[in-house]
Amino acid sequence: MKECPEVANKTIRKLTIFDDDATAPEVVIELLDGTVFTASFTTAASVQARLTVDEGGEPQVLADYQS
Repeated sequence: MKECPEVANKTIRKLTIFDDDATAPEVVIELLDGTVFTASFTTAASVQARLTVDEGGEPQVLADYQS
């Protein structure tokens, strides 16, 4: 969770949600004091790999790789 204390107690002049690009929707909040708060939502790909051995029963993890 991220808190943005610089925006606390400010008055919103306009709030716009841009969802034209489904991969990176964006919320833009224009404040009365002339500042603009922008939040973009993105996803990041990651690779997770695991080396296991199964000698009967529960597989044993030999190595766990993450990036």
